[in-house]
Amino acid sequence: MDTVSEIMTKKVVAVHPEMPIESLILLLIDEAIQAVPVIDAQHRPIGMASKSDLVFDDYEWAELRDETFWLQRVAKLPKGLETEGDLYLEELLRSHTVKDIMSTEPLTVRPETPIVEAAQLMGQKHIHGCPVVDANGVLVGIVTSIDVMKWVGRKFCVDAQAQRTTMTGRLQM
Repeated sequence: MDTVSEIMTKKVVAVHPEMPIESLILLLIDEAIQAVPVIDAQHRPIGMASKSDLVFDDYEWAELRDETFWLQRVAKLPKGLETEGDLYLEELLRSHTVKDIMSTEPLTVRPETPIVEAAQLMGQKHIHGCPVVDANGVLVGIVTSIDVMKWVGRKFCVDAQAQRTTMTGRLQM
């Protein structure tokens, strides 16, 4: 039986709840990741912070929701602001922290959890990433829906490799 330990990412990018939102956004952009576990001082997951949490659904800043490319815009904040809206956005991003937007009580799995079980749990909860913890609840990895998809591809889609090569635009002569 294949387990989470075989597909999880062991070098996890994690954050603390006191991190400013601005820093979280830049971290997600720089690391090209969708979400990060939020950990306490003992490295135990206490939440998840994702790009979906940054949509500002239930927050006082909900009017920013329609900002088309706000994630890319925040990366430009230190270079100078020109409009009142930009100043407001900058203040919100610098005055709020991860704890203001994170999802609490994260679903966690253990390294020995079967991959199929982890995939079912993530599907039921409609999440794309799940912290992996040891017996003491300490963060040791993260498993994502992409990790599961890669596992499915390697395990069950071997015969489709020729089709994939053709579909990606490489000509077979």
